[in-house]
Amino acid sequence: MLWLVIPGIIVLLLAALLETYCEFGRQAATDYSPEIFRRRSRWLFEFGWVLLLLIGGILLLLVDWRWAVGGIALFWLVLPIWLMPMMRKRLLPPWEVVKDDLERQGYTVKNYWSGDWWKKKKDKDKKKS
Repeated sequence: MLWLVIPGIIVLLLAALLETYCEFGRQAATDYSPEIFRRRSRWLFEFGWVLLLLIGGILLLLVDWRWAVGGIALFWLVLPIWLMPMMRKRLLPPWEVVKDDLERQGYTVKNYWSGDWWKKKKDKDKKKS
């Protein structure tokens, strides 16, 4: 049954990659969000990472419950820390495009990847009940 470990981990890695892409799309402002998240087809991506997570978890569960727990912990704890910075560097516009806006906010070419300037703005003026 150990031959199920490698496909299970690969499927979990694919699920984590797709989930990170979806997370970026959910958090990004409209100007920086991938085009796919402005259409209804974004739900296919959301459904896809959940399905891949279930398949990978089941494959690892068929081997041993400890593999499944380890794989899910890897998916939720380690992979987002590793994948999200890579996803931001891949999907955010280059410095030359956003330089004028971000220099006024104190960002430089070295630190603009780590800022939250690309995220949606929270609605600060909520209606009081």
